[in-house]
Amino acid sequence: MRGAWTRLRDELLVILGSDFVAFWAYGAATRPDRPKRLGDVDTHGVLSKRPDQATADAIDDTQASIGNECNIEWDSWLILEEEAGDGRLPS
Repeated sequence: MRGAWTRLRDELLVILGSDFVAFWAYGAATRPDRPKRLGDVDTHGVLSKRPDQATADAIDDTQASIGNECNIEWDSWLILEEEAGDGRLPS
């Protein structure tokens, strides 16, 4: 799982550049006692601005490609930096 997550992080850095603020993996798959079948890999990312459609498509394609190659399903949220921590649900 770590390799897939690291790959996704690196690819998102290429796609988003400085608009990619932060990225976390969490949940059962990140624990030392993780289940044998990973199922979904939970991730949260923070972006400085909303991506245009071409960038959003590149993010989706990259995530799907890595997920297919590594036999995992991503459960990812990308939110805007301005919405992180303001107490409201992100758009």
